[in-house]
Amino acid sequence: AGLAIPLLRYVLFSLGGRPTGAWLPFRELEQAAGRGLHFEQMCEKPLKRLVDTHTELLKDLIDIFSGERSVNLFAADVSLVLYPLPRIPALICYWEPEEGMESSLHIFFDAAATDHLSAEWIHSLCAGLVAMFEKIAQKHL
Repeated sequence: AGLAIPLLRYVLFSLGGRPTGAWLPFRELEQAAGRGLHFEQMCEKPLKRLVDTHTELLKDLIDIFSGERSVNLFAADVSLVLYPLPRIPALICYWEPEEGMESSLHIFFDAAATDHLSAEWIHSLCAGLVAMFEKIAQKHL
């Protein structure tokens, strides 16, 4: 579905309203029950591999997508907020590897994200973004 269908669904079905500022992992979003593992496999793990390989990528994403570094949420080494759609902020938290532990990356969403797009389409949106990020990283090599 790439990014076009989630964008169209956002335009057609968003209930309006502002983000709440409360961050939830994907699996805790309304309608996301049972989809968390698939989201992790399709979105978080590929993005983690990408950031592990291209450490400058998070900085580039901030610049390219008008993101912002966030206050050190969840004790992450790097946390940044991107707005793939105006009222659906995504918080990407990355923990660097240390003392025999591998790195970790998790994506959080505003608690009101499903007021604008269903969990299914948020998943699709993120998978499309990760594919786009992979293409950007390939072009930067």
